[in-house]
Amino acid sequence: MSSSFLLDTLHGYGPYERLRKGINEQGILSVYNLTNTQKAEIVAALVGDTGRQVLYLCESEKAATQAMEDLSILTGGAVGLFQSREISFYQNVAASREISSRRLEMLSRLLNGSLRIVVAPIDTLLHRVMPRDLFVENTIHLRVGDRLDTDYVLESLLASGYTREYMVEGKGQFAMRGGIIDVYPSDASHAVRIEFFDDELDSIREFDVMDQRSVGNIQNISIPPASEGLV
Repeated sequence: MSSSFLLDTLHGYGPYERLRKGINEQGILSVYNLTNTQKAEIVAALVGDTGRQVLYLCESEKAATQAMEDLSILTGGAVGLFQSREISFYQNVAASREISSRRLEMLSRLLNGSLRIVVAPIDTLLHRVMPRDLFVENTIHLRVGDRLDTDYVLESLLASGYTREYMVEGKGQFAMRGGIIDVYPSDASHAVRIEFFDDELDSIREFDVMDQRSVGNIQNISIPPASEGLV
């Protein structure tokens, strides 16, 4: 039985149709006595029918992870988990940086429209997130053929929360050698190597930080902020 069949069964069902109409007309509604599976099915159907992005709150991170898996099956993807910040008395903790990177990736995907449903534990509401305008302002857009000063790119990366290293090993880092800038965007699965010829951006190549091998060429890239501390 396909997930689309499960969602299609809701169409024409009186309570669901009233819910869908009420959301479009009133915006805020309360629904009670649903199991977790029923909640996921209804949310998946509403996302498909309304085209809206949804924030799905759960009582714990464990429940949020399960809900994300259920919704991913029902919708075919475009679902992400927005984790709570890790509270620590120590700075530069690797686990905290990884969580921050994942949170920034979710914000980036929300803005570019590739994320339809954000699932989060309720305690994420205790922490502020970067304002939309500030996130957009600190996103760096580069395209092959652009003419710009490498110092401008470096300054922009630093302003967006990236740290300069001798060699890029993880997200949120960049390195420079001559006219080549390596950077690992906070929302990417691979780092990128940006090569300049004088003041012209000559090429952008994705590469694996483990073996430094090229994965493929791309024509443009948007590099989102690497720090949640831009306020």
